[in-house]
Amino acid sequence: MRRALAAAGIAVALLSSVIGTGPAAARVDAAMSRTGSPASAGNLPTAEQMSKGLLTLADMPAGYTAFGQDETADTTEVPASGWCREAVLDRSAPTPRVYRAFKHPDGTIFAAEIVATGTRKANQLVEAAATVTTRCPVVEGDLTTKKHSRLALPDLGVRAAGVDEMFQDPFGEWSRYHHAVVATGGVTAVYTDMRSHPRHRARFLDLVKASVQKLRTATALTVEDLRTGLLHPADLPAGYVVSLEGTHETDPDDFSFNGGGTTCTGREVPGSGGPVPAIFRSYARGAYGTPNIVEEIGATGPGLARAIVAMQEENGRTCPDTKDNNGTTRTFSALSLPPIGDAAAGTLRTGGSELGIAEIWVASGDVCAVYVRNMFDVSDAEGVAELRKVAQAGAKRLAAIRN
Repeated sequence: MRRALAAAGIAVALLSSVIGTGPAAARVDAAMSRTGSPASAGNLPTAEQMSKGLLTLADMPAGYTAFGQDETADTTEVPASGWCREAVLDRSAPTPRVYRAFKHPDGTIFAAEIVATGTRKANQLVEAAATVTTRCPVVEGDLTTKKHSRLALPDLGVRAAGVDEMFQDPFGEWSRYHHAVVATGGVTAVYTDMRSHPRHRARFLDLVKASVQKLRTATALTVEDLRTGLLHPADLPAGYVVSLEGTHETDPDDFSFNGGGTTCTGREVPGSGGPVPAIFRSYARGAYGTPNIVEEIGATGPGLARAIVAMQEENGRTCPDTKDNNGTTRTFSALSLPPIGDAAAGTLRTGGSELGIAEIWVASGDVCAVYVRNMFDVSDAEGVAELRKVAQAGAKRLAAIRN
């Protein structure tokens, strides 16, 4: 990614940009105006997109057959709800929903339901499923009983929670249901193995892994989604104007020109996978020798976003002096931050002179963002405070992606 950014000119924009006025800046300012209002439900995945995230009969192991008809309709029901007898209806506008099920000769039924809830709601529903075993381990009805225990899930690269449910019907018969609730790409997915058994658990988890992989591809964030999370003019300190904007693909383990997924000791974030879309924008306050601010947002997924933030926190905590590949000594120090986004870390990086770079990394939902300000005086407390406010404002914009 460093090569991509060099080609795009972002490193030049950060340290020596002089594009603050004139036609080029005006064109980018016009593009910036497209981010003038928060995201709405209009940017959520469609039923067609979600349907592409469902397994087909060809994807299923041998023996499975289609069970019932596919369902595609808007709904006001909240998926993955009702665990503890709470309400399952939502007073908001109906949202797209798709459903498909398959039956195995042994009697188990694998069902997948996907609803365009938005990222914030999806995360809440995963959290609700994760706490079922403590909120209502046993639910007694008039004629039925439910018992909930935790179902361990493999690493899916997304927010997810598993529930093992035992259900006693009015006739006293018990049956088992394996559930996996997943949040990704602005949707909530619920995978269920009905009439299951502990010996079927491994097969169910394999189907969940395959399902999530297909769903992540179908509902992957686009550059236009990321654009929703860019700063607005009102978020910037007085005097800053857009100087440069661009999009590209990046490897998450090399996020930003400083290599977000790499520690100062060279250790890389594990399991980064292939390139993901990213968008960046730089802002200048004047000619050469005046501050610049850069923001970059990448569709890393929640697990990688938090891992990148954790690595940057490690840099600020454990790497006071480190030599890079060119033999230049880089010094990292941690920045004190208030709570920002899902997780955040800040560092002040210097390279053997008074010139420094302050960076704040933010994990939010399915994305990771970095906010950067050049520091012509590394003791410039006002500049660091300025960047903190920018990152806080940016986190609110990030929260609007797919919501």
